[in-house]
Amino acid sequence: MSSIPAHFARGLALLGSMLAVACGPVDSAWAQYRRADDLMTGSLAASLGLQIEWTQTLATPYGVQSLVDIRLEKDATAQQRFLEIVADQGAENERVLTRIRLPELLVPEAAGKQATPDREEDEIRRIASNDIRRLKRRGITATIREIKQPRMWIYAIANDGTLERRDAETGKLDWRARVGDRRLGYGPLGVGNSSVVVTNGGNIIQVRAETGIIRERLSLRRAELFGASVAGDYVIVHTVGGNFEAYPRRDIMLDPYTEHVQGSALSPPVQAPTSSLTCWTTSSEHCYVMESQGTPSVLFRLETDGIAPGGAAAASGDRFFLGCNAGMVYGIRATRTGDVMWSQAIGVPFEERPIIVGDRVLIRSVFGTLHCLNAANGDRLWDQPVRGVGEIHTAVEDDLYVTTAAGLMAVIDVNTGRARPLAKRFRPTQILNNTLTNRLYLVGTSGAIQCLRPTDSPLIKWKLDSQTVPDGLADEAAQSELAPADAAAGVQAPADDAGGNVMDDLFGGGGGADDDPFGGMGGDDNPFGGSPF
Repeated sequence: MSSIPAHFARGLALLGSMLAVACGPVDSAWAQYRRADDLMTGSLAASLGLQIEWTQTLATPYGVQSLVDIRLEKDATAQQRFLEIVADQGAENERVLTRIRLPELLVPEAAGKQATPDREEDEIRRIASNDIRRLKRRGITATIREIKQPRMWIYAIANDGTLERRDAETGKLDWRARVGDRRLGYGPLGVGNSSVVVTNGGNIIQVRAETGIIRERLSLRRAELFGASVAGDYVIVHTVGGNFEAYPRRDIMLDPYTEHVQGSALSPPVQAPTSSLTCWTTSSEHCYVMESQGTPSVLFRLETDGIAPGGAAAASGDRFFLGCNAGMVYGIRATRTGDVMWSQAIGVPFEERPIIVGDRVLIRSVFGTLHCLNAANGDRLWDQPVRGVGEIHTAVEDDLYVTTAAGLMAVIDVNTGRARPLAKRFRPTQILNNTLTNRLYLVGTSGAIQCLRPTDSPLIKWKLDSQTVPDGLADEAAQSELAPADAAAGVQAPADDAGGNVMDDLFGGGGGADDDPFGGMGGDDNPFGGSPF
C-alpha cells in the first residue's frame, strides 16, 4: 500500500510531461500561473527601501506573452488634487500626516459656470478640519493644504486588440476597449494628451484618451516602420524609404504633411518633454529635429560619426542625447540651427537609447558596459563603467535598476557607479522603462503588473521637473577643453575606456582590470577567452 502513492506521483509527472509536449510550454495557461517569482515579495522590496503600492492584472489572454506594448505616459492636461494635513509647515522637518485624494471637480453643463466640488469633497474637508482640532488639543500645530499634480497613465494593448488605460498611481482601471482586427497584428502605441493611436496592419486607429472611444480609422499609403507616434499637433508615421508623414490629430483623414529625408528612420521619434520638438536618427548617419506644432518643419539635421540605432533620449530645455556605433556620444540642444553642446568619444559602440537621470546621461554599450556622463558637458562621472549590464530600466531616487546579462535584477548607485547585490537572486520577466517618476513597475509572467515606491514617498515625484538646463550652458560648451585638431569639429579627443570590473560575481565580468570589453575570460590576448585557432 505504501508504494501506491509513489506510483501515482510518477504517473502524474509523466502525464504532465506529455501535456507539456502536446500543448507547448508557451501556450499553456497552467505554466503562466505557476511562476510567482518574477514579482517582488514584501521582504525583498523592504530590503531595497521599497514597498508594494499595488498589484493588478492586465487583460491579456496568455499573460505577458500576449502583450504587444505597454508604456507610461504623463498627462499634462489633467490635474489630480490632494488634501494634506501638514505638521510644522515651513520648517525643514515638515511632516505630512495625512494625504487624501480629492474627487474630480463637477463641471456644470451650463456654459460660463466654474467647476464645483461634490459632497464627498465637502465631507473630506470637514473630517480634515476635525483632525486639525484634535491635533491642536495634543499640542501639535498643523494646517491643511491642497496640492495638484499631473496624471500618470499606463497604456497597454494585447495581441487580441484589447486596449486599456490604468491610473499609474493606484492601478485602477480607467477604461478598456477592443480595437482593430486581431488577424492583422498590432504595432507599438502612440500616446498624446488627448489621443491614443494604434497601428493595426496597414491602418492607424485614433482613440480618445479620455474614454477609449474610436475617433477615426485610416489606411496608410505606405508601409510603416515603428507604428505611429503622437507629437504636438500631429500623428507621425515613418515609412519605408526615408519618408515621414504627419497627420493632423484633429482629423487624421486630412492630407498629411510629407517630407523625404536621407536614410530610413532607425527608431521611433522622441518628443522633448517641455516642447513639441521631435528627434529621430536615420541610417544615413544623421539626426533630425522637427517642429511638430502648427505647420511641421524640419529645423536641422546633425551628421554623426556612425549610426545611432537606439535613437535619442529627451530632456527639458529641448535637449537630446544619443550614442553611435562609432563610439561617440552627443548632447545637442534643438535651436533653429542646432547647437552641439558636447561630443564625447568613449571608444565602444552604442546601439541603445540612453536614459536621463537628473543631470546624468546613462548609456550602455554593445559590450554591456554602462557609462555615466555629465549632461551639461559630457564629462565622465564614474571612475570606471559597470560591466555585465543587460538592460537599463529606471531610477528610483539614487538607485538605478538594471538587469544583468544573465537576466537578474541589480541595483547601481547613480552617484558612484557601485553595484550592490539583492538579498536573493531575483529574475523579473519585464520591467517598465520609467524615466518620468520615482516608481518601479514590474510585469509578471501571468500579466500581473506590480507598482513599488520608496517607503518615504507616498506621493509620486516627477523627475523631468528637476531636469533644468544649467546656467551658462552655452558658455560651458564653448569653453570646453578640446584638442586643437578637433576643436573645429567640436569633438573631444578619444580617451581610453577603463573598462573597470565592478561586482564580478554579480555581473560575470571576470578578468580583472584589463581593457577587454568582453569580460576578460582568459589571460591571453584573445578577447573571447578561447584559443584563436
